[in-house]
Amino acid sequence: MKKKIIAVILTAALAVSVCACSSKAAETTAAEAETIQAISAETVPETEESSSEAAATEESESESNSVSDTSAAETTAAAASSVDEAALKLYQDAMAKTAAAGAMNTTTKMELTTNDQSVSIDMQMITVPSGDDGKLAAKGTLASNGVSMDVEYYYTDGFYYTNAMGQKAKAASTYAEAVADSNMADAFNLGDVTSDSFNSMTAQAQADGTTLITAVFSMEDDTETAEGKVEVLVDKDGYAIRQSIQLQASTVENNTEINTSADMTLTVNAYGDNVKIELPDLSDYAAESTETETETSAAQ
Repeated sequence: MKKKIIAVILTAALAVSVCACSSKAAETTAAEAETIQAISAETVPETEESSSEAAATEESESESNSVSDTSAAETTAAAASSVDEAALKLYQDAMAKTAAAGAMNTTTKMELTTNDQSVSIDMQMITVPSGDDGKLAAKGTLASNGVSMDVEYYYTDGFYYTNAMGQKAKAASTYAEAVADSNMADAFNLGDVTSDSFNSMTAQAQADGTTLITAVFSMEDDTETAEGKVEVLVDKDGYAIRQSIQLQASTVENNTEINTSADMTLTVNAYGDNVKIELPDLSDYAAESTETETETSAAQ
């Protein structure tokens, strides 16, 4: 389960950085992909053949191995017991409540580094869902290996607007598609978190009425290691108003060591009825058209 959490973090962070930085980030993704593949390998279900081999091996195991299995099970149980059930319940409830809040104003900061390749994102996003009448506004800075660019994304009235370094375009879209293309929050969705997901989890009440949940995870085998921390700040109304993830991972592929680090923070500035959105004048955004391209090709 810990491997699954680590794979989810890396996969989501990489997906967000690729979508955000487009071709710039695409040049930096090969090493990340190898790391993700290695770390997530054990989350793939066993084939029928491998299951049969495992069963045969089990039948031939000695009594001493049974004792070792018992010891390992006791160790696993001890590790699981360090996850405070009240903290886990608070985490699960806060994530569910925040996801159902509707309108959201968030700021995302992300740093993703693999060996000598790096991607960073600093983005503020406002989403106001209302079917295809929803609205979206996002503005920030993206950087890949030190080369940065300012970007803006908007959605309103059936069109998705993009502005990358002054290059403005619009295309027909649904609200759901626009959010999926630009939303940073997916990087913080760890899926179905249980007590087996972390080595430890605690909750500490803060002086301002919020509660800080801290969870630690780690794993190690012959070819890979990973460790990290997840922090979630829950306000007095039960919403997750800040989420942060730090991860350090190392794996060996073809005798090459790949080191990956991720540092991500999502801050909720406002949610629900407190969210206000204002869109700029979008009249100078040019519509993307395949018709013009077809006519040009035909003329040639």
